[in-house]
Amino acid sequence: MPSIKDVARLAGVSYTTVSHAINKTRPVKEETVRKIEEVIKEIGYVPNMTARCLREGKTKTIGVIDANIYDMFFGEVMRSAQNELEAAGYSLYFSYSFMEEDHCGDDCFDFFAEKEISYLEKLIARDVDAIIINPINRDDVLADFFSKVQIPIILFQRDLPGQNTFPIMSDDYAGGYKAIEHLVSLGHKDLAVVYGFSYPTHSVVNRRTGAEKAASDGGIDPRSIQWQNGNYSMESAYKQTVALLKGPHPPTGIFYYSDAMAMGGLRAAADLGVPVPGDLSIVGYDDIPLTAYYVPRLTSVRQDSGVMGRYIAEKTVNLIEGKEMKNKAGTVLPVELTVRESSGPAKSVLP
Repeated sequence: MPSIKDVARLAGVSYTTVSHAINKTRPVKEETVRKIEEVIKEIGYVPNMTARCLREGKTKTIGVIDANIYDMFFGEVMRSAQNELEAAGYSLYFSYSFMEEDHCGDDCFDFFAEKEISYLEKLIARDVDAIIINPINRDDVLADFFSKVQIPIILFQRDLPGQNTFPIMSDDYAGGYKAIEHLVSLGHKDLAVVYGFSYPTHSVVNRRTGAEKAASDGGIDPRSIQWQNGNYSMESAYKQTVALLKGPHPPTGIFYYSDAMAMGGLRAAADLGVPVPGDLSIVGYDDIPLTAYYVPRLTSVRQDSGVMGRYIAEKTVNLIEGKEMKNKAGTVLPVELTVRESSGPAKSVLP
């Protein structure tokens, strides 16, 4: 197997120059770097990562835990983050604490919560340099666990105490406000919201605050909004939408906390023969790429997964490499409303 000394000999430079070019520990002329890279490619040299890790005290690995393998938005975020992290020389370990509800019995949530802690313990045992997590566990359980952790923990949409926890989230208050403001502006007064589980430290709770404020500002009593838990599941959202549309006071506008749940709502409306947006307007959340291909195309609150992923990657690397002070202030990224075909004027305001 070719060694770094072979690279140095064939490139006509010293061993230390090759080391600096590979590890970027000192400036090396561009012409020399290109020559070294050509030799590395030609002879198939692979740097000894184990030796580098021992030298730097880092494993160049990052753990990722997601609460739901079917979470399309977090998947888009991590695809963006993964590209940046791998370009920076890091490898990722992925774990999913939540699969499907029928994988367990009555103690379903506890089962997945225990899995999440187990995955955290395994990642720490692997000596990962940081963990990025979209957690499912209770606030107190996570706060206790993270209080004992010495590596950076990047929290997606959660703000938990801990010396090494760093929250990154979007502006959920603005997102909730924009969704309901849009429906109210179209003349909808009979509103419903299909939400998902959350905790006090979860930024999603701000969606409700924003939604209720938009209703109030639009002259609608927030208490009149019908709230149904769709559990971030297409199947559950489908069932809740059927219940709403068959109920005594069917809404004309529904806001879903995720595009996946909105997809379930669209299917429910179609199965019941309720035209969208003729009799029912639907607004989703996340604006994943699939939303532009739904029938009808989905109006959705856009969280920019690419920007969020790149920010998570940059934050993680900077914390690992000591390039950034451990600033505990949470990072809040902006959102915007993308209007498409699934929302339209309420019948009551049509001529």
